[in-house]
Amino acid sequence: MNFEISKKQQLALSAVFAVALTGCGSDSNETIGDGIGKDLQPADSWSATVITSNMDATDSSTIAVYDLSSASNTVTNLMEDVQGNWHFAYQKSRGFETNSGDNGEGNSGVEIQGCTAHTYSELYDEDGNVDLGKIETMTASSTLSQFESLDIGACSDFKTDATATPDLIGSEWVELNGHSIAIPVGTKGWIIQSSDENYARITPKEYDGGLIFSVETWNGTSWDAPIDSPAIDYYSGSNAYYDFDTNTANATEVQGWDLYFKNTNHLPEIILAEGAGVAYYYDNSEEDAFEYVSVDQLDHPTSPTVGAALYKWYGNTTNGALTGPGYYGGLERKDYGYVPNYTTYLIKEGNTYYKIQFLGYNGEDGEADNGTLVIRYASKTNEE
Repeated sequence: MNFEISKKQQLALSAVFAVALTGCGSDSNETIGDGIGKDLQPADSWSATVITSNMDATDSSTIAVYDLSSASNTVTNLMEDVQGNWHFAYQKSRGFETNSGDNGEGNSGVEIQGCTAHTYSELYDEDGNVDLGKIETMTASSTLSQFESLDIGACSDFKTDATATPDLIGSEWVELNGHSIAIPVGTKGWIIQSSDENYARITPKEYDGGLIFSVETWNGTSWDAPIDSPAIDYYSGSNAYYDFDTNTANATEVQGWDLYFKNTNHLPEIILAEGAGVAYYYDNSEEDAFEYVSVDQLDHPTSPTVGAALYKWYGNTTNGALTGPGYYGGLERKDYGYVPNYTTYLIKEGNTYYKIQFLGYNGEDGEADNGTLVIRYASKTNEE
């Protein structure tokens, strides 16, 4: 698999950069900074602060992979094909991940860990909803002092990445009432694509000693008659791996499984097999009327007729240091793009630390294509 390194000049962490930051834009015309010539004073042996916009994640079909030690960006179709060191990656409609846990083996045997070091809590209400109006009053310049003063003591909960449920599946389809599971009225289900490109319409049906789904497999021209899945006992894990082709559930991981039911705080979290996907479908029967439709209205898994539209197939997501607090970690959704929430993260590689902050989604001048990420970071080696 081919991948290409960004041809933009790599910025050495030891170089002293002078940047005067005047604002931060995502889909706006604001400029992040053009004031080269003013000193930034690193605190407590941190390197000089680096600002770079060479993380090219503009193509949603590829993954942008970043190496903080060399400020270099790699673009790849498959993470397994990435060679050399890397610290974190980003893909549109998928979010961030780090080179750790379920997503990576670290750099040359050194584990990568991360944490959320500082969040501007005033941007969020008690339910975690973001106030975009408040974000618009913040800039890269106004958050610089906080960034520069942050030290490695800001974190005590470094962690690695874990595989999580795709955002589309979520948790709205199941309710926990005391110690009982219930399927809410109006649950719509999903279209699932296996790693070998078989398809099924799967709709949660009931819970009575285990989760039961109505399953319709695609025979190439139409959906087969619906059948019930076995009762999935995700709670004890006795048959948590499910294969819709054979309609079987197994206690252990077997070849060909499509869905894994993981016990998370007593609720079932659904994990897709590697290479599998779940689709977004919308009702587009009226102009500008995009509403999610029930899977029983869809007559084809990839090319539905008038009244429904396939948007995208999604794989598993990540639960890790860079996945909160925003819609995509350090980014909040606004209109058709994203704006930064100025969260500062710490990434640890052995005794080397990086503090990083995302400043924009459309390049330093706010005019670049969506997915041109602007990053501010510094490094420090802790000799203790």
